[in-house]
Amino acid sequence: MERTEAPELTRRALITGALIGALLTPCNVYSGLKIGWSFNMSIAAALLSYAFWQVAERGLGTRHWGLLENNINQTTASSAASIISGGLVAPIPALTLITGQQLGWASMWLWVFAVSALGIVVAVLLRGAMIERTGLAFPAGVATAETVTQIYRRGREATLRVRALASAALLAGSVKLVLDLGGVAARLSPPLGIALPASLARGGVGTASASSCAAASSAACTALPSAISARASVAARPKRAPVP
Repeated sequence: MERTEAPELTRRALITGALIGALLTPCNVYSGLKIGWSFNMSIAAALLSYAFWQVAERGLGTRHWGLLENNINQTTASSAASIISGGLVAPIPALTLITGQQLGWASMWLWVFAVSALGIVVAVLLRGAMIERTGLAFPAGVATAETVTQIYRRGREATLRVRALASAALLAGSVKLVLDLGGVAARLSPPLGIALPASLARGGVGTASASSCAAASSAACTALPSAISARASVAARPKRAPVP
């Protein structure tokens, strides 16, 4: 009986990895610009592809999404998401902030392609020395390997992880959307104004703005403790006996 090997380097693995990488790259750019830190995205790509092809297998009867295909997928997606190492987070935004110069699409494409090609060449040259001979363990690679292995050993646990990932993404997106909409509404809203009676308006008082109201409220709040303490000191004085 011939043994059929599980597919590994397939077209759908490459396409899935490219699509997930295109989806995760803007997220990585955003996190890098926001907090100054980027992520590998391998585990997220493995979980997302597993969830998608599991649903497709059950609903459409597609071929099983195996571990080897998922490995190609997460490698492709991680390579796409790690393109920000080509300067999209640190040097290029710094150049724009310092000089005000913005690189065009052609210059940006050429720069990122050259840096990515250089990184591939250096990685191939260093693989033998750092991985094959010395056996160095890279934390991101070890964590990804353990996660992908556990996905195919415990399907229910993988489903729970995907649900947790989707729930966290939905919660974070909702919070960010609410904060952004609140900031936009605050910038677009007109200044608060309180219309005064016509008699005061004719006298030159006009309309009290929000800043003047806030200043008056602050002054009132400042004067209130002084008035309270003055009344308390008066009440604490000993009363004189009435003169017969």
